[in-house]
Amino acid sequence: MTPFLSLFVSLLCLFFATCGPIFRPGFSFVDKTCIIDTAAPVISPDYAGITIPPNFGPLNFSIRSTSPECFVRASSSVGKPIILYTTKNKAVFPKKQWAALLAGNAGKLLCLDIFTHENNETWKKFRTIVDTIATETTDPYIMYRTVSVLYNFSRDLCIYQRDLTSNRESEVFNALTIFPGCVNCHTLQNNDPDIAMIHVRTQDLGNCALVVNHGNITKIKTKLGYTSWHPSGKIAVCSVNKVMQCFRSMQSDLRDAFDLTSGLVVYDAQKEVIVTVPQIYQEKALETWPCFSPDGKYLYFCSAPMLWDDFKTFPPKNLEKLQYSLMRIPYDQANNTWGAVETVLSANTVKKSMSEPRISPNGKFLLFCMHEYGPSPYLQKSSDLYMMDLTTHVVSLLSANSDQAESWHSWSSNGSWIAFSSKRGNGILGRIYFCKINDEGQASKPFVMPQQDPDFYDSFIKTYNVPEFSKSRFAIPQQALVQAVLSSKGRDMSMPVTGATPVRQR
Repeated sequence: MTPFLSLFVSLLCLFFATCGPIFRPGFSFVDKTCIIDTAAPVISPDYAGITIPPNFGPLNFSIRSTSPECFVRASSSVGKPIILYTTKNKAVFPKKQWAALLAGNAGKLLCLDIFTHENNETWKKFRTIVDTIATETTDPYIMYRTVSVLYNFSRDLCIYQRDLTSNRESEVFNALTIFPGCVNCHTLQNNDPDIAMIHVRTQDLGNCALVVNHGNITKIKTKLGYTSWHPSGKIAVCSVNKVMQCFRSMQSDLRDAFDLTSGLVVYDAQKEVIVTVPQIYQEKALETWPCFSPDGKYLYFCSAPMLWDDFKTFPPKNLEKLQYSLMRIPYDQANNTWGAVETVLSANTVKKSMSEPRISPNGKFLLFCMHEYGPSPYLQKSSDLYMMDLTTHVVSLLSANSDQAESWHSWSSNGSWIAFSSKRGNGILGRIYFCKINDEGQASKPFVMPQQDPDFYDSFIKTYNVPEFSKSRFAIPQQALVQAVLSSKGRDMSMPVTGATPVRQR
């Protein structure tokens, strides 16, 4: 053997030793010769038996199998199936092929077949995973916030937006751009990012709210909280909360947050002023979580009687007895007047506390949280999602709940889908889940927000909250938001002092 031929053979042997054989059996051969197993495959995330929008991005998943060599086939009634071969137990679908498969089969079934190579000798096919492709689409974007599990340090807090059709994520506002400071809740008007409000806290420049109106940014120099826009976009109702935290050592819910004081105020976007309404800004009541009905005729909110007079004792007495009722107040847009407050569901009746009311776009259903006490469902394991039929006032427990905290829910603009934050799994980190809501207000099996890497959630140690469906991309550049915060210009809108203003707010 010549020296050249000897070197070639040595390199060839090294290639096969490190890279393995080039040949693999074709899928058609595997499909015909495999062993049929009636057991269901174990995949992560769990995308089995779910209903998905026809415009959703790929549901990439890992296959829990001892064999890393797998074939995956995604198919439906129309069009060519997608066939993947992997040696890493991961099914990562090509985006264009996935989009075409779903769009061409709206209202039909999606079948996922998984084949694994057993003992390097035979192939095994598991029971087919069958999902449903809905006819109803969802909004193409969703905005959300990620926060660290460290509760006293918020430098890495960030608001993102995600293209749900492709799973592409981009920053909207990163707290590092204004450090030391943080960005808080964001609110869109009827799922429209052209009218929005983002709340900001800074150490050196004070607190403010950024009001976005079709490309224009107005800086409001005051501290506001949870917000709901009127459908007209002319006013928004915001909470003003003095939020306190406390920590426990003997309970599963180690952290608690509550409002020492709170009330609701009205921001007039045309006059650029903040006014109070006596009925929802009372001295002996804690009003919070505002939500306008889709027709703008009612403002729903949560309210609890203040159970303490001592504002120096921490935590205040009777905190665990504090339960919020679900209320509403009529609003006349033509005359800009407010009516009398009505009780929708009393805490005395259900013996629980209510929070985060959100009404479906067709005005038929009211989705809200119920938990043991207080205003903060995202910190209570007992928090579950409930649905009220606003025609019959029948309240039902949503089947999408888990044994951990559910909160921060929102409706798609067509009312067919909800997104919510859930701590299912480990009870610590919130993840965004989606499920379809049918005409009776019942939910399909929820599924976690897809990621490009199926194992993403195994190492991501931040929590997701405040998911808000969006009809289009939030177009304001991050630098424009940062400049508005850093600017000395802005509207000084300190809370007005009126006869209805509680003494505690002065």
